[in-house]
Order: sequence, then structure tokens, then C-alpha cells
Amino acid sequence: MLRQIPHPLGELPVWQGVRPVPADHYAILDGSRVRVARWWRPPEPVLSRTEGAARLCRALEEAVSTRTRSSDVVYADLSGGFDSTPQAYFAARGPARLLVGTAYNNDPGGGEDLIWARRALRTIDVAHHSVFSTDEMPQFYDGLLEMDAQLDDPSDTFRAGPRMRYMMQQAKELGARVYLTGLGGDELLFGHPRAEHTLFRRRPLLALRRLRAYQLLERLPARATFVKLFDRRGYRQWLVDNLERIGERDEKTKPTLSLDWDAPLSWPRWYTADIRAAIVERIRKVCEDVEPLGPDLASHGEISMIRHGARSTRGGEQLGAELGLAFQAPISDDRVAEAVLSVRREERAEPKAFKPLMREAMRGRLPDEFLTRSRKNSGTTQATRGIERYKEDLLALCGQSPLAGLGIIDLRLLAEHAFPQGPGAINRDLDTTLNGAVFARNQSGVRERITP
Repeated sequence: MLRQIPHPLGELPVWQGVRPVPADHYAILDGSRVRVARWWRPPEPVLSRTEGAARLCRALEEAVSTRTRSSDVVYADLSGGFDSTPQAYFAARGPARLLVGTAYNNDPGGGEDLIWARRALRTIDVAHHSVFSTDEMPQFYDGLLEMDAQLDDPSDTFRAGPRMRYMMQQAKELGARVYLTGLGGDELLFGHPRAEHTLFRRRPLLALRRLRAYQLLERLPARATFVKLFDRRGYRQWLVDNLERIGERDEKTKPTLSLDWDAPLSWPRWYTADIRAAIVERIRKVCEDVEPLGPDLASHGEISMIRHGARSTRGGEQLGAELGLAFQAPISDDRVAEAVLSVRREERAEPKAFKPLMREAMRGRLPDEFLTRSRKNSGTTQATRGIERYKEDLLALCGQSPLAGLGIIDLRLLAEHAFPQGPGAINRDLDTTLNGAVFARNQSGVRERITP
């Protein structure tokens, strides 16, 4: 029920009596006995950008090939970004017929993806390029009343599910058996300011210059930005301290650069006292013996982000399985992650550069003109319209879900605070609540159509 789930809560099953196998371990069945063993460790970040880019290129090519070489027709998203486009490039080099699709809309900047996709296609041999307007798809927040999937956990796949299903269905009708998505690329390739906290211990002047760039780009106060460099608390103490200060997030407050172990804990105003007490109790128990995912903020944060992104990929896999379609995210492959994490952090990402490691990896393969892309637009405008249009449906969904029946949410406060007014005004805690509402409704067997 939290927007940002601190480690290890995001990997604990929602089912009672089920013990999780850690993400970097595997289970061994020995007669009636089960034990777990570790199979993966993150590499040391010692490679230069040039060395790492070559390794990334090889790893991504193999990851794509592994997922496509046994299929006769493959469909790939082609948003013109640095995640989907390299995957399409390598898929085109395989034996399967490659179909790609690019969406556009009439919002400001809504046609940029199509412009960049067409530039990339100069070096990508595809059998068919589908171009379609997002108006042809379910809109943001549309279709949640009918969303009947039973997924592993209440990930954001529920909110995005109607749009994902639409895209998969189109791919299947074109004859595809495999669907390639770029999910996970942002979590893997974007740099995060918390890396400067770790770099500051080794190269303080470089860390200060890089952090200054982040601060200026985000127009944030200098003192609040730099003081966190001197915070030496361990993960357990940080989590305990956050638990003491957990409260309501003020969406109007100017955000600061996070140089913490994770995002500050918070809950929305519409959670009742009972669920707040349950959250505190659960996290307090975890604090007794919790250990970070790495020895410092940077290593912990990057693994946490990768695992967070994988939740939506897992949900997409389950949606695809319903349609008989293999939903695949090669960029989330473990060997691809190893290639990226093996690069020194100060060369892996830069405050002013757009995924520079992937840009270097694809140099000489994708057109130079394409590799100059320096940003990607978000779907905030479309999401704002969707919230306004489907507000009554969303209130009905929450009101008739187990979240209301169990006293987890206060519907009056939800209606008052979850739907902010104004351009670009989105309360992301609403997404978390909606995902939880659909998950709980579907798992409890309440699948009758809800009407406002």
C-alpha cells in the first residue's frame, strides 16, 4: 500500500505461509528438505564506458537472440528511445520476421517518438512498421473496472494493463508469438543522484561537481542538496528513523534530490488509522534484522531500482500468457544488468546526458542522427485527462473493493485528496491505491462489473 516499498518488503509474498526465495538465490529440493543458495552477485564497477559499452552490446544482442531465435514472427515496441530501439535493432538481425509499432498523439511533443523511430529505422530492417494514435488505445485509467487479471502482486501492471493488453492483442493478430518491451531500461540506465553519495567518499570534488549539476537542473536549494552527503547512517538506522517520521506526503512540496537509501516513507491522507498501524508494525518487524542490498547507497539503490522495475515486467509476462504471447524484456536480462553495473558509476551515467552508456553501445549501429536524442516525453498529460474523465469509475472501483470493506481507505478523504485540479496535477498515491483495489478485488473473487 506504499508508493515506494522499502527493501525487503517488495519481495515478500502477500500470501500467508509462503516463504520467499530471494531474487539472487534459487531453491534446491533435497527429498523433503528445501534450501536456498545464492547464484548471482553484482559485479564490481571497474570498467570504463568504452569497455562497458562493448560488453553491454554483446549482452543485449544475446538476450534478444535468446528470446527471438525460436519464433517465426516477433513484435517489438519502437518508441524511438534508447531501450526499445536497440532491442529492435538486434531482433532485426535474427531469423524471425520483425514487426514494430510506434504510437503518437496530438499533445505537445506527442509526435517526437515517431520522428525518432523513423530515424532509427534507417538501419533496422523490419517487415512491417505499425503507426497508430494513442487515441485508438484504452485511455489512461480506462478499463480498470473490467480488469480481471490475477497477478502475483498489486504492481502497476494493473493500472497499465488495459493498454498493455491492447498492444499485445494487436501484435498477436499480426501473427507475433513474442512481444519485446523496453520495460526496465529506465531503472537500469538512468543515473541517480544517490550515486554521488558513494562517489563522494572516493572522489569528493567530482561528486560535488556532478551533484551541483543535478541541483541546478532541478532548481533545488543548495544546502538541502549537499548536506545529505555527510549522512553516514546505515540502512537499518535510516529505515528506523524514517518509520518514526512516516506521515502524509505533501504533493505541493518541492521535491529534493534523494541522497537517501530509498524514498522517504509516506502514506496518502485517505489511509485509515488501522492500516497505518499495520504498516508501521510490519516495517518495525523488518527493521529487526534488515540488511541492505549492497554495502553503500549506490549499490543498494541500483539493485533496488532494477528489482522495482522487474515487477511490472513480471505482470506483463502474466498478461501475455493469457493471450498465448511471450512478453519479454531483454533489457532486464541478468547479463545485461551485469554489463551495466560493471561500469564505473561516474562513466555509466551523467547528470546532463541521456543514457550515455547505451548511446555508446549503439554507436556505429544506429544512425548518428538518432543517437543525438536527449530526452523522452512522459504520459503525464494523457494521465491527467484520464483521471478527470474516469474519476467516478475510479471512486466506484475503490468504494466497492475490499480496501473499503476492510476499512483500509476512507472514501471521503479519497474523493477529496486523490484528484488534484490543474494541468499535470497527479497524485501518484492514487495509482498505488487503484492497483491494490483491483488486486484485492480479483483475488477475492469479486469480479462482477462495478458501476458508478
